[in-house]
Amino acid sequence: MKEQLFKKTTFIRSASFLLALLATAGCTSCGSGESGADTTASGGETTTAVETDVREGVKDSLPEGLSFDGATVRIAARDAENYYIFETVGEENGDVVSDAVYARNRSVEERLNVNLEFIHFGTSAENYMEQVRTVLLSGEDAYDYIGIYQYLGLQHSVEGLFMNLIDAPYIDYSQPWWHQSYMDIISVDSSTRYMLMGDISVSGLRGLSSMFFNKTLYEELYGDPNSLYETVLDGAWTYEQLRTMVTDAYRDVNGNSEVDTEDIFGLGSNAVTQADHYSYTAGLKLSERDKDGYPTLITDQSRNVSVMEAIYKLYYETEGFYLFPQAEQTGAQLNQFIDGRMLFISDRLYLSEMLRDMNDPYGIIPYPKLDEEQEKYLALVHDTATLFCVPVTNTRLDMTCAVLEAMCAETYRTVTPAYYEVALKVKYTHDEISAQIIDMIHENIVTDFVYANNYVFGSNMGTIAREILGKKNNNYMSAYDSRVSQTESGIQSLIDQANEQ
Repeated sequence: MKEQLFKKTTFIRSASFLLALLATAGCTSCGSGESGADTTASGGETTTAVETDVREGVKDSLPEGLSFDGATVRIAARDAENYYIFETVGEENGDVVSDAVYARNRSVEERLNVNLEFIHFGTSAENYMEQVRTVLLSGEDAYDYIGIYQYLGLQHSVEGLFMNLIDAPYIDYSQPWWHQSYMDIISVDSSTRYMLMGDISVSGLRGLSSMFFNKTLYEELYGDPNSLYETVLDGAWTYEQLRTMVTDAYRDVNGNSEVDTEDIFGLGSNAVTQADHYSYTAGLKLSERDKDGYPTLITDQSRNVSVMEAIYKLYYETEGFYLFPQAEQTGAQLNQFIDGRMLFISDRLYLSEMLRDMNDPYGIIPYPKLDEEQEKYLALVHDTATLFCVPVTNTRLDMTCAVLEAMCAETYRTVTPAYYEVALKVKYTHDEISAQIIDMIHENIVTDFVYANNYVFGSNMGTIAREILGKKNNNYMSAYDSRVSQTESGIQSLIDQANEQ
């Protein structure tokens, strides 16, 4: 069966290349004014495989001999272990990703004659951003560039804290390590770019929508776990299929006639972050581009109504589904899954890093389609992806941008292959078919202008699924209508601000 499965789709050997395809596939719709709110990379037989050795040969356009005379480049980053390993310092400790990050930094330092100083602080994303914001508002030139969670960075970009990098020196947005279409989608128009997204943001890969299934439990119910992969690759993995399997998996282990964490159940989720992924992967779409290229709310909400009705049924009308309290979030779900008491767990690809010690074998699959009429499986880039910006206090823009270009290019050549091809596809998976599914997930990446800028508007329109599911309110249009005015006002304010520059 595996041989048949592997013939179903073409392998995509680079997640960064898939995102780079957005520059051609996604931006076509951006400019048309028809579907600029989401972005998908073309896949299937037309996609060219890019091997690691080919990527290493892709040259950047930085001048030969460019030197900054040993200057120190100050980089602000959140104080968290994942940032050290995947995006900032790294370490020569035998871990393939950490080693690659460490080597990348040394390569950039030697090439440009600079010293990279990573300034880590802030125990939480909000605490970190507030400290950064306080420094920038004081006018102190403390950082050359900053790595910030997407939802916080865009929220504070409207305060005039960051430089517009649309015409930044040395940065070549046509290169595959910059995800130009993604940056276009989260920006208000083509003249503004305050936040940079590219291979330098490994968290963009780690934060993609994905589900995991316990093969042991699946085999007890349905036999060969490869049959689920067949369903996925046949395009038949839908909400109807998921609900059936969730119900079939439930067992009242403690005999109290209640669904609780002592039982074995089909799926558990929360009504916060995971609500985002259920909704956008099923085709929720809030914005598009008008004839002038500006974002606007879509008028036809019928698809969104159907999406939210399907998710509501999964959460509240499906036996074997367990809604975890917000305070417990991923940890309790993870324990339930690792202990072999849950068939499915839904989250993001980074979860695979936490499943290495799981006794039961597991597989990776995409979130389901709304129905078989949905053309593709979709994967949302979570709003905690790291974006990079340059503060307005920066007095060394040329050096800063040269370093950003070199860092992103070298990440594309060495760090992304280490994470995507070795860590994610080999260390964190239990079978070769999961690696193929990971490629499928990366083929169809999606976001939305309103989702990315959700906290700019203050209306929580972009996270509307959290409201509906968290409050058990099965009335999408009521929740939508209550947010329209504030969201439209926020969008117009961003447009006006862009036009004033």
